[in-house]
Amino acid sequence: MYRAAIDVRAARGVLLEAEGQMQWRSRAAEQFAARADEVVAGSEGLANRCDIAADTLLAIGNYLAER
Repeated sequence: MYRAAIDVRAARGVLLEAEGQMQWRSRAAEQFAARADEVVAGSEGLANRCDIAADTLLAIGNYLAER
């Protein structure tokens, strides 16, 4: 789950970089940028949920190992 959160954040960076490079090349870039911004905004919640799930699973595993 931690790896998933890292991958989501890395993908966001790539998407934002592509958005920046595309803006001066295409009139469709404005629409691409709008969709990219939506994806980036939604992905932060996903990355946070992956972190929370990983922490929860780790805590459960540690609890069970100590029993």
